Amino acid sequence: MGTGGEQAGKSNSVSMKAFGVILAFLGQYAGSGRAAGEVAWLVADNYELTAQEFGNLRDWLRTTPFKVRASKRVDPGEITVRVPGGDFVVKTRSSDSTQSLRAESPVVVMVCEAALVSPDAYERLRSRVGRARSMFPGYGAIFLSGTLEGSLGWYPTLLTKWKSPAVQEAENVASFSMPSFSNIFAYQGGENDPAILEIAASISETAYKERVLAIPAPPTGRVHHAFDPTVHVQMTEYDPEEPIFLGIDPGYSGRSSTYAVEVAQRRPRPCLNHHFWVTHEIFEKEMTAEQICDMTVQQPWWKSKLKTAVVDVAGVAHAGAMESNVEVWLKRTGLVLLNQKVNIRPGIDRFDSMLGICAACGEPYLVFDPKCRGVISELGGATNPFDGQIHVYSWQKDRSGSIVGGNPRDEYCDGIKALTYLFVNQFGYATANQERRRIKVKRRRDRKVYA
Repeated sequence: MGTGGEQAGKSNSVSMKAFGVILAFLGQYAGSGRAAGEVAWLVADNYELTAQEFGNLRDWLRTTPFKVRASKRVDPGEITVRVPGGDFVVKTRSSDSTQSLRAESPVVVMVCEAALVSPDAYERLRSRVGRARSMFPGYGAIFLSGTLEGSLGWYPTLLTKWKSPAVQEAENVASFSMPSFSNIFAYQGGENDPAILEIAASISETAYKERVLAIPAPPTGRVHHAFDPTVHVQMTEYDPEEPIFLGIDPGYSGRSSTYAVEVAQRRPRPCLNHHFWVTHEIFEKEMTAEQICDMTVQQPWWKSKLKTAVVDVAGVAHAGAMESNVEVWLKRTGLVLLNQKVNIRPGIDRFDSMLGICAACGEPYLVFDPKCRGVISELGGATNPFDGQIHVYSWQKDRSGSIVGGNPRDEYCDGIKALTYLFVNQFGYATANQERRRIKVKRRRDRKVYA
C-alpha cells in the first residue's frame, strides 16, 4: 500500500512498482508460453479513476521490445502485450460492478484511489488472486494506491496495521505514507516549501495530517472504539439449515434514522463460547414498516424455518392511529417480535463484549460480512452507503472536541442498536463474570419463534 498526500506522486510510484512486477512476470514466463492468456487488473471505484495508471502502464510498456496495443478508452480499457502463444492483457475494472471482478485470476492487481473502494470489493480481489498465487509463486500481488478519504474505515486501518514489522512478516504486506513534500519536483523546498507552509497555516492539524502527511488522524469519541475492520469484518457463510436471529431497529432517532434489520447466525467455532456472524442486512431510509416487511420476505435467508427476532421497545408503540411495528410484522410476515427496554450504557457494554476476542479460540465473538455496509459504516469501518461520507456512532463533544455528557449522540446507530437489542435479549447485560453468565443462558439457546 502506497498512500500519499496531495501531489505526492503516489500514483506514479505505485504504477512503477506494478510495472516492475509485470515485467518480471513476462520475463519469467513469456518464453515458455505460460504468460499467454494471463491478465493484470487496474481497479477503481469507477473506470475514470484508472486513467492515470492506465496511461502510465501503456506508455512504459511501449518502451519494451514487446508489441503493445492499447484502447483509447478506459471504460473499460485494455493494454494488449503480444507474447509467445497469445496475449498478456492489462484490463481496467470497476469495483462498483460485482460482475467486473469475476472469471479471471490476475497475476497483478493495482487498486487506484483505494480508499474509495468498498471493503467487500477488496475482499473479492483477495480471493481472485488465489489461483495466480498458486500457479505462479511470488505473483498474485495487490498494490493499493490513493489518498486518505478520512481516517476511519478499512483502508486507513490497514495502512496503520501494515506498518508493523510483525504484521509485515506474518502477512507478507507493507504500507508506506508519502507526504506531499516528498515530491521534490513539485515542492523543491521540501517540508519548508512556501506552498507547504501556506497549506499548514490554512487548514486544521487533522486535515494537514491526512492531506499532506498521509497519516490517519481518526476522530476521537467513537462509542465502539474496539471495532477493528481488519478483525471484525470477514467473509461469512450463511447456512440455510441453521436458525437465524434478527435484530430490528425501526429508526426512530433523528435525521440520520434508518430502518435496520440485521441478520445473524451462530458462527461455528471449535470452542464452546457463543460466536455470531452478521451475514446480511436490510438498511433503508424513508421506508415504512410494511415496505420493509415486504422486502424481508423476498430475501433468500427468510426461508429459514427457525427465526428469533428482537425489536426496539419503541416498536410496540403506536404513531397516532397507525399500527405498531410489532403488529405490522405479525400481520405481514407472521413473525412475533420480542422486545424489552434496553438502557443505553449497559447496552453499549453488551455490544462491546461481543467485539471482544475469545480467549479459547482467538477469534472475535462477533464478525460482520463485508456486504453489511450499513452497520459497518456506523462502527467506522466504511463510508455511509447513502452519501459516501464518514458518519460514526459517537459520544457528544463540546467545541474543543472533548467528550461531554453521559450518553452518545443518537445518530448513525440504527444497525448497532438492532444488534444490541438482539444480544441483550440473548445474553442479558454484560457482567464482570461474563463467561459464567453465558454458560447459564446456554440452556435457553433453542428457544425460537416460528414464522
